[in-house]
Amino acid sequence: MIHGHVKSFTDFLNEGYMKDLIKNYSKKVAWILQISDITSTSGNGITKRQREYNEEARDMLFNCYATKEQYNDKSVTVPSGMPILYYGSGTDRKSELFLKNKSVDSKYLYNQPELLSLSGDKIEFAKVFKKFNWLPKTVFSKKEAVEGAVGFPVVAKIKDGHSGIGIQKFDTAKELQDSKETFDLYCEFIDFAREYRVAFCKEKIFLINERVPTIKDDSSIRTKKANENISFTYVCQDLNKVDHTFIKKVKDICAEIKTELDLGLWSLDVVVDKNGKLWVMETSAATGLGSTKICEVYKAIYEDFYKEPLPDKFLEELYLRFVVTGQQNYWPKMKKEILSSEWAMDYTILTNPKAENGYRYFFNLKKQ
Repeated sequence: MIHGHVKSFTDFLNEGYMKDLIKNYSKKVAWILQISDITSTSGNGITKRQREYNEEARDMLFNCYATKEQYNDKSVTVPSGMPILYYGSGTDRKSELFLKNKSVDSKYLYNQPELLSLSGDKIEFAKVFKKFNWLPKTVFSKKEAVEGAVGFPVVAKIKDGHSGIGIQKFDTAKELQDSKETFDLYCEFIDFAREYRVAFCKEKIFLINERVPTIKDDSSIRTKKANENISFTYVCQDLNKVDHTFIKKVKDICAEIKTELDLGLWSLDVVVDKNGKLWVMETSAATGLGSTKICEVYKAIYEDFYKEPLPDKFLEELYLRFVVTGQQNYWPKMKKEILSSEWAMDYTILTNPKAENGYRYFFNLKKQ
């Protein structure tokens, strides 16, 4: 039955065709992560339905391996000759043992383990890239910061914080001196207008999200305390709308980062100050992946490795299953944040399953 009607012979053939298409084009990328719990990839605070979508997308598309659970399981083998997304911080010993025990060839890894700790450690990242003018001035002792080494206001951070946890702004030396919190680094405050997460497959940009603080929380780096997190709305950006100067600046920064940190699948968090200058806040090889981004990551790795595009019908199926359904829940709740984004995609298209070539619009494919 389809929508309450008896299947026609054409429906039956189409259903069989789609099953074959999914069989032929999914499971062509492996994904090594630390644990199988979807929270490790899509974060806390998601609804039960979001969790189900995320798990469905992950399990439909990827051959998944959990290193903490399977590192010593002799029955588990990783296919040879397949691209492998290595996801995480790179600090887990069992992940290293998993790669060794399963004889994983590093040439297939999208992210080398030895590079992940640099990506995820704010202190090491600041030390390695301090020579570039896109990194805010940074010091590593409270004494230097109090004495004005980076000026005021100053942003204090812990080395492995995320979602704003462990970050606090201090307007004066006295405020910082009197603080009882412990921080690992102290950075020049950038008064930025907008913040973006740019995702790369090697050096190719495949998606850009604007990170807009959730309006109802009324929280930002300017006002939050160290133990508070910031809730963001990640707004899909239309790459055809994004300013060409912004793209060029981001690509130039990418090239400089890759001289020291040659990641395969990674993201770059940048802010644009009120003078239009771009500043790098951090890089990550373990950014949050919900169902929509899981589809985009799969497409990016598949097409980079196999040197061929995924079929339109396959992408349309992913779009209808995960993008439309996900954005139908997201759009009404986050409408104000989405509409505030300068280069936002048209969410009336992303939420309409009958929109003509909606999947091509979402995946930023050229017009036919």
